[in-house]
Amino acid sequence: MLYSSHSEIFTRKWEKHSGADLVHFFNEDGLGAIVNSSRGIIAAYKQEKYASFGELNYADASRQAVKDMIEDISGALNNR
Repeated sequence: MLYSSHSEIFTRKWEKHSGADLVHFFNEDGLGAIVNSSRGIIAAYKQEKYASFGELNYADASRQAVKDMIEDISGALNNR
């Protein structure tokens, strides 16, 4: 769930959205938002993008999914 500083509540599945969709939840300093993508990260190996990691390497797939999410959100914040 995402919470904005204005107490709005939104539920989104990360794999269907991008950092650009989340920009308006952050303060001007890039803080102020909580992004929860627990299912998308825990089960990243099930997504086509991370399938090459395989089920046995789910932790590596999850780690890469987190890195990709951070990069995507950071890029969107830098380009707003």
